[in-house]
Amino acid sequence: MIYEEKLCKTCKGKKVKREKVTLKVEIFKGTPDGHKYIKVGEGNCDPNADPGDVHVIVKVQTKNSLFERKGADLYMER
Repeated sequence: MIYEEKLCKTCKGKKVKREKVTLKVEIFKGTPDGHKYIKVGEGNCDPNADPGDVHVIVKVQTKNSLFERKGADLYMER
């Protein structure tokens, strides 16, 4: 039996704690819509398993009055 006063103050005996983390993901010029970047081992952790992966899926904004995208290139009319 674990006494409540002996429990970790941060996780309260659950062996994990929630926290927000900012990850830096480098998105390369010309990356197509739907492309997936994977940050290996940066996902949720569990004391009895390896950490998961974070999947970042690129969603290209299509509504723009200045630019038109053709493949990896951007075009602008003057």
